[in-house]
Amino acid sequence: MDASYTQILSNTYLSGTAKTNFQNSKTALDTAYTNLKNSINTAIADNVATSTEKANVDAKFVLFNTALATYQTRLEEANKAIQAAIDSKAKGYVDNIQIGGANLVPNSNSGNFSGYNGSVVNNLGKVSVAEWGATDANRVTASGGTSTLIATRSLMSPPPTEGSIYSQSCWFKNNGSNRVDISMNGGERKVALESGEAKRIIIEGYVQPTSARSVQFQVHNTSANTGNDVDFTWWRVQVEYGNKVTAWSESPAEYSK
Repeated sequence: MDASYTQILSNTYLSGTAKTNFQNSKTALDTAYTNLKNSINTAIADNVATSTEKANVDAKFVLFNTALATYQTRLEEANKAIQAAIDSKAKGYVDNIQIGGANLVPNSNSGNFSGYNGSVVNNLGKVSVAEWGATDANRVTASGGTSTLIATRSLMSPPPTEGSIYSQSCWFKNNGSNRVDISMNGGERKVALESGEAKRIIIEGYVQPTSARSVQFQVHNTSANTGNDVDFTWWRVQVEYGNKVTAWSESPAEYSK
């Protein structure tokens, strides 16, 4: 809980009343937890819990549960405030959005996925995928590691500037026996891909929070399958400015070769 609290509290899009309420609810929850723990320790210290001690523990449980419910409410409010701030910022750029731009990814149907936190990735080369009519798709296997994130690929350098709105897409097929999730950098905008499923993964209208954030496609195991082998095929990655994905095309950089 502490890690997720810190992550949300430090989000630059959280401010004002929602942030203050969120901080206060966490402080109250921590206090209620400490009081409950102390009450329980006092009651069991001599291995005999008196009626007064039992009543005190029960009262502290009530206060803890109330504080927990309030924290969960404030957490939901904080997440909504963050999303509202992001949406508001995105709205400010709408008039200047260029829908359907050039593919910003050089070598958009080649390149390799890499491992993460100890996972081992094998880029196996070109394969055919009948569902897409493709003869030049790319098969990848990965295994091991200590994170749900098992394979990742950076798509462009340098990344978009802060505040830019872009969309990314790629065809993926899950050749493995377990579900995987496909996301952008940081695990955001996850899209589930069931065993045997093949489809174009589309992530539209993302607002770049900082110019230091790289653009990636990531492949994740579910929490229950962390460290399990994965086997997937990808084809024709694309990143373009704007809030709508268009038909894949090669990067203009490819035309000049």
